[in-house]
Amino acid sequence: MSQSPKISFCISSSGRESSLNHCLQSIYNQSFSSFEVLVATSCQEMNQNLKNCKVFLCENHVGKTRNTLKSQAKGEWLIFLDEDVELIGTDFVKYFLSLVAENSVNVFGGFYLSASDASLIDRAYNMTCNLWLLKSDLQGPQVLGGIYAIRSGDIPDYYDGYSFGGEEHPYFSLLLKNNFQIKVCKDWKVRHKPYHTLRSFFRRAWLHGLFKPTVNCEKLRWQLFFSYKENMRVKVLAGFYFFTVYSCHISHKVLRWKFSWPRWAGKPRTPAV
Repeated sequence: MSQSPKISFCISSSGRESSLNHCLQSIYNQSFSSFEVLVATSCQEMNQNLKNCKVFLCENHVGKTRNTLKSQAKGEWLIFLDEDVELIGTDFVKYFLSLVAENSVNVFGGFYLSASDASLIDRAYNMTCNLWLLKSDLQGPQVLGGIYAIRSGDIPDYYDGYSFGGEEHPYFSLLLKNNFQIKVCKDWKVRHKPYHTLRSFFRRAWLHGLFKPTVNCEKLRWQLFFSYKENMRVKVLAGFYFFTVYSCHISHKVLRWKFSWPRWAGKPRTPAV
């Protein structure tokens, strides 16, 4: 690899070694070779097993993990990934660089693609994730989750409040306030294998209702929902997901109801102090 890489792949890992190995292999298979790979993990054993990449031990916290990766990356572009995704094909990076050449923006966002053997739950979850990546009255994408790339330079620190996906919205709102130009590319995709259970699926929906924005874009989101290319069973499950999201949002943000954390959702993660 070059000492001055064009791309820095920044991967957050919670310790799922098998998923991470598949992710890394999809990177090493790329036809473009000017890149470096950085992994931030809280797993000591994984730190000893990983080869051909830079490994940083840190607590299992999304915001702080990505700040660590950002501070250590040397590439011109930083591509942020989670361990449960895989790059599609060997020309993934070349396609991204073609997007860079065609668009004068600071940030690119992409989408999730389900594996051919993905479960009904995982297909529904990927669909819901993709429906968050839309433009609205917020004058930009609400969140960028599946995959995103940021040009190195004066990048603000990642939001380090909630150690969960809800931190994406305030971070990308901050980028927009700092006049970063963001482009969401429908053909820039990664294969996502979250391996959700029904419980973890609805737990995510509940958390998204608490922390992600749901206002100003309901009409557009539902238009995209009905035009989204998936089978009816997947759409029905995705519909229950958004029902849970909006139910949580209305009760918590609008009606200001006080209620106990539901037992089925598991233990909540609170803001870091």
